[in-house]
Amino acid sequence: MFDSLTISHNECVSQIVELADSISKEQAAKAFLSSLSARRLDWRSGIASHSIAKLMTPHTYTPAESGRSHKNGKVATVSYTCKVCRDLNRGVIGCKNYTNSDLNVLNFERFKWGGRLHGDLLYTLFDLKQLKKELIAELTSADTAILKGIFHTVDSCNRRFSRCAA
Repeated sequence: MFDSLTISHNECVSQIVELADSISKEQAAKAFLSSLSARRLDWRSGIASHSIAKLMTPHTYTPAESGRSHKNGKVATVSYTCKVCRDLNRGVIGCKNYTNSDLNVLNFERFKWGGRLHGDLLYTLFDLKQLKKELIAELTSADTAILKGIFHTVDSCNRRFSRCAA
């Protein structure tokens, strides 16, 4: 189990950029591919977090309105996210501060669904930290066969849908 985490946006971004530089694309891909036959959803998650992290540059929190709630026709609350994070290619949610964040919930997400919270700054940090310390199994012929099956399925879908468009 993990202790709760309190961290600022700026420190979170700094750690993410540092982690992304210390984990190679090949390491993230190996974790994903090894997960196929091992059925380790937590290993799958890292490739998306790594991809998102490689788009990040060090920056400070820049607030941008992300939503409003109304009560009796008046604005009750306004929520904010970081404009720089939001404007990334994949749109990351970045809070100014994370206070006593429950990392156990993030870990559950990794194991149960392979990372349903991609695009959340804190999840990206947590996921990369876990990927960095994992001992990833060597690739097997089963991993390769599963990946080839995935590619075959995608290719057959593309052919099927292209006939429909004609």
